[in-house]
Amino acid sequence: MIIRPPKPKKIDDAFTVRALKDKCLTREGWCYRLEWYIDGKMRTKALGRHPEPAEAVAKAIEALGTGDVPARDLAGRDRTAPRTMDQLFRLAKAASETDPSLKPTTRRAYAAAYAHLEGFFGPIPVKRLRFADLEEYRGLRLRESAAPATLRLEFSVLSRTWRWGRRRGMTPMVDLPTPAMPSPQERPRVVPSPAEIQQVLAWTRAEVDAGRCREWVYVALVLFWATGARCDELAALDWSALDLSAGTIRLTGQHGGKTGARILSVKAAPSEHTPEWWAAVRAWRAAQSPPSERVLSVSYATVRVQLNGRHLPAACAALGIAPFTLHAIRHAAVTAFLEASPTPADIRAQFGHSFKVANAIYAHPTAGRQATLARKAGLGRLTAPQAP
Repeated sequence: MIIRPPKPKKIDDAFTVRALKDKCLTREGWCYRLEWYIDGKMRTKALGRHPEPAEAVAKAIEALGTGDVPARDLAGRDRTAPRTMDQLFRLAKAASETDPSLKPTTRRAYAAAYAHLEGFFGPIPVKRLRFADLEEYRGLRLRESAAPATLRLEFSVLSRTWRWGRRRGMTPMVDLPTPAMPSPQERPRVVPSPAEIQQVLAWTRAEVDAGRCREWVYVALVLFWATGARCDELAALDWSALDLSAGTIRLTGQHGGKTGARILSVKAAPSEHTPEWWAAVRAWRAAQSPPSERVLSVSYATVRVQLNGRHLPAACAALGIAPFTLHAIRHAAVTAFLEASPTPADIRAQFGHSFKVANAIYAHPTAGRQATLARKAGLGRLTAPQAP
């Protein structure tokens, strides 16, 4: 029969009484200690053996009252526990980066998950995190066409962070529930057509002119459709990476390593006519006052939440088309690019992926092209073609 130690007892937000698992249970009871944190580092004080947890708690309160715990630790205990989820994420992320048991690929996966989690849960107080917040986050990520495996990883990182904080007295002593995850068959895959993207762009331009939408939203959608880049690539894009006169864009690649650094050419030759979308970017640069370092002048989390969570659903509802996300625009851009019969080197230079990945994951059939190919192949032809 396995005898488990009593559950930890919290005295307040900073101090916890814990029974040590590595000590043998004797007639005198479990061996207890008092734990608290200062600037993310654990401090402890041995409380001896006690037959009941209540006696250990009483001993801890006595130690706090008699000065056995340094006064500087008592004065700094208000800053031991993080107040918001953003502070908790920073502490847990720093711990994971120095954890020797984690592989480099695992650390990169955790870093990508933290980027999404911090953008949504960051300002929420630790003690006020609700199940409704978790469900809202799940809905947002599903609208962004996040894969079920990706969503499960992000909730796994969130639960791991919560347990990590709970062991250190930073989070409430309750389990964090996880919303139901969709199966791969339930994941919607809506890829807009070029005509639908152009309708959304026209609707957004009208909203900007009417003062109901910010200018950077229109510029962001233009860049997504014109380049087919990922959200984090464009959110991190600086003006120094754009050569407005030569017509080139230097992308640094995605932080998770899926796409590499590359340079996109806007014009085939310096004398070629400037595309209308490039003129819109140049006009946005001239209108910025004061000028910002980043092209979109907002954070990655703002781009993702504002466009995927608010603007694109509103635009699609107003136009009566199926709702899509920023990453779906990338899929549409790759599909349109492949119909122009590019070489594998062209695909790698434009999107950072090999032809195999682009064709297997990002390419989607279009109704017009399917009908054209079927007609050329003679599918459904009832009579033989007449000889010339």
